[in-house]
Amino acid sequence: MCLDVGYESKAKVAEEDIKCYKVIIKKYGNTGWMTPFMCIPIKEGEVCKSEIVVDRFEIAVALHSFTNLTAAKRELKWFKDRRQNNDPIVIKCIIPKGSVYYMGKYEYKNDCYASDTLVYPDKF
Repeated sequence: MCLDVGYESKAKVAEEDIKCYKVIIKKYGNTGWMTPFMCIPIKEGEVCKSEIVVDRFEIAVALHSFTNLTAAKRELKWFKDRRQNNDPIVIKCIIPKGSVYYMGKYEYKNDCYASDTLVYPDKF
């Protein structure tokens, strides 16, 4: 999932916790959860960290999330329509205060974040 940030986008530092949303899917064999594009295993309550790699006007590597529930549900529908047996769900996450993040567009329509830190909820 690449995030288009445009040529004038600059990294920001979260002045407070930022609420965001993420679509996750079941791991094969129903042994837990993972991110849908990179297939990174995740756990409830986990604090994930990532470098942020900017490639021209896109974020190629970071922790991606949606800024609002409507955009996340649109992505959820896409996964349900195209990927069977992965039980995708939307979870509410936090980009914690002090984290570095970018805002941009995914698929040129959904407002998203790309951050260096993402806190997953205690329960999925």
